[in-house]
Amino acid sequence: MKIAIIGAMAIEIEELKKHLKGLKEKKILEDLFFLGRLGEHEIILTESHVGVAAASSQLTSIIMSFDIDYVINIGVCGGIKGKVDLLDLVVAKNACYYGADATAFPEYVYGQIPKFPPFFSCEDSLAKGLEYKHLDVVSGDKFVNSMDMIASDIKKLKGIDPSIVDMESASFAQIAYKYHKPIMIVRTISDIIGEEGQAKGYRNTLEEASLKSCKFVLDILNRK
Repeated sequence: MKIAIIGAMAIEIEELKKHLKGLKEKKILEDLFFLGRLGEHEIILTESHVGVAAASSQLTSIIMSFDIDYVINIGVCGGIKGKVDLLDLVVAKNACYYGADATAFPEYVYGQIPKFPPFFSCEDSLAKGLEYKHLDVVSGDKFVNSMDMIASDIKKLKGIDPSIVDMESASFAQIAYKYHKPIMIVRTISDIIGEEGQAKGYRNTLEEASLKSCKFVLDILNRK
């Protein structure tokens, strides 16, 4: 299978890059891709940079440039207190935007992008048999360090019960949906929203959390 693996930050893909067999680099305009093999799979590995626009742009670039079969988005995220613990490994069940609001038009629910479903369902079939939590994720262009920032938005969502929050997942899922590509979103909890010293804790945990996500994906690809 030809698989695109995308992390928002270089640290989130670094361990996978070390394991790529026959590593080659390819630059297309401003986008740098690392090409190689993991297990039996042909891999296109890249960093999107942070945020919903960067995520959608980079995945679109991959789909337009390579004939991929599957997408894995890998990285870290914030967790909602009481639903997850630090360093939990999560594979996303559904993803949506916590701030999207087109409800001025009655055909749309809160969180829904016009002409798209209310939320995006994600893949986890490759991870079956491994240990992970299967939970919903919401995304937006904020580093959320207080539930007050998004609590009223989350209450308006229908059909989705978020446990984790990040700045890219929904965008990756939206582009995968648009181009009919299955996507698995893997996250390790790097920080718990609202805890004292959250931003400092995130920086201290980032490397360990990134490594855990990478090892999980390596386990998947080396057995398939």
